[in-house]
Amino acid sequence: MENKIQPMVIRNGIHPTHLMFADDIFLFCNGGKKSIENIKSLLIEYQVASGQVFNATEKKCFVDGASDTRKRQIADYFQMDISSFPDKYLGVFLAQGKMKYIHIWHLVDYMHLRLASWSGNLLNFQARLILVNHVLSSISIYNLSIYKWPRKVLEASEKVIRNYLCTGNAEERKCVTLKWDNVCTSKEEGGLGIRKFEDMNKALLMKLLWKILHCQDEWANFFLAKYMDKNGKCITFYRKSSIWNGIKWFLPEFIDNTRWIVGNGLKISLWNDRWIFDEPICKLFPNHPYIPLHLHLKVKDLIVDNQWCFHEDFLQFFNIDQLPALKEGEDLLIWSNSHSGVFTVSDAVNKIRIHHPKLHWYKKI
Repeated sequence: MENKIQPMVIRNGIHPTHLMFADDIFLFCNGGKKSIENIKSLLIEYQVASGQVFNATEKKCFVDGASDTRKRQIADYFQMDISSFPDKYLGVFLAQGKMKYIHIWHLVDYMHLRLASWSGNLLNFQARLILVNHVLSSISIYNLSIYKWPRKVLEASEKVIRNYLCTGNAEERKCVTLKWDNVCTSKEEGGLGIRKFEDMNKALLMKLLWKILHCQDEWANFFLAKYMDKNGKCITFYRKSSIWNGIKWFLPEFIDNTRWIVGNGLKISLWNDRWIFDEPICKLFPNHPYIPLHLHLKVKDLIVDNQWCFHEDFLQFFNIDQLPALKEGEDLLIWSNSHSGVFTVSDAVNKIRIHHPKLHWYKKI
């Protein structure tokens, strides 16, 4: 079917045609007559080859940028109903633009529903703490890893947990005797080891960005092509997205905790990335006149035949002895807070959360 289905959108030559998740497949194409005819032919060929039957009544069709008449024609051709955003897929709302609390509030209601079946008054504090850490806090993990939660939902979710933990009833509020930030610290710092929703939200979105940066799949390359400029820097202007808004939220923290291992130097900005010092060169020399004149230089411009080779002008920024050893292959982005250099959610949460002095007596409790 190559060249028979026109792409829906193209970014830097990248045009996703399909995504597969679990036992579902998402097909993307231009709404032109030839494209939709070839899509239908493809589905018919698949049915014949596999013996499976395509049930149009259980599928969804999304059409945008077309008149209502054209939308109805496409729906009639595929014998499918036209769907629109926001929509729900596997418990996650798919919406255009910034996520609002009305899209996520159902999770707060679900937490109340789960608590209604638990007799909190019959459980002691330790039992309620286990339920909070292993059940309530995990209900929202999937959604927290996809988009930034509005402040209103974060506070409502933590209120449910706080009330249940202290009283056994999500609706009953107890007089505050200890600051919630202190409760959400590690046990060795005098807390209960509960993770704040905001910290988890940031850490899980960091995991998503980490996957995008290290994945070679077409969807990841398309995302980078859409939200990064030609110099590899994130765009600063607005683009409607339910994902990008969350990534911008934590991006400075993510950048501060990552650095590059130099390979061929293609991906690394000479001035803006951490590759030689603990800070980017542009921060160490903020007013140097040479940098704006050569703003788009990459580390690859200093490498010839897998060896450092550059003009003496660069010696005003670093010495030859400070240059890192070159590794074979592509550049590698590593997580600075891990011995292995691999990002983990637990490392990210530990870096993001509020820290308190460790207590020498916590093991005796």
